[in-house]
Amino acid sequence: MPIQPPKSCSYPLCNEHAVHKGYCEQHKPKTIKNAVPSESDKFYNSAAWKKTRIQVLMKEPLCEECKRNHMLTEAEVVDHIIRRSHYEGSAHDKSNLQALCAECHNTKTQREQRYYDNGTWNTPLNPYKSLQKAKKKR
Repeated sequence: MPIQPPKSCSYPLCNEHAVHKGYCEQHKPKTIKNAVPSESDKFYNSAAWKKTRIQVLMKEPLCEECKRNHMLTEAEVVDHIIRRSHYEGSAHDKSNLQALCAECHNTKTQREQRYYDNGTWNTPLNPYKSLQKAKKKR
């Protein structure tokens, strides 16, 4: 059987010999095996969350934000109205969960990052402060 010449790296404009799945040593894919999952990963991959998520989506299959704007869009994401880290109740408390489409969820997440992550959680601009007070009174 004839010996095959070494293959070149699949990375554009690289002529080094491929040593790892079609790539040279410099361009081989960076894989992180045995990476420690974050607390968030553990929560969202848990059987309890998957069950809660399915229950919420079965009860409300349409995006709640789109419905408020008189549109009908299929919900794909179960969102915590108030972030888990700022909510005093259970992460599975259905009164703090809503069904959203991916676009509305991404918009909400970006809006929240401006308030939560920039240290302005306690400012008067916080759109969730009244929600949190109302839930505490119950």
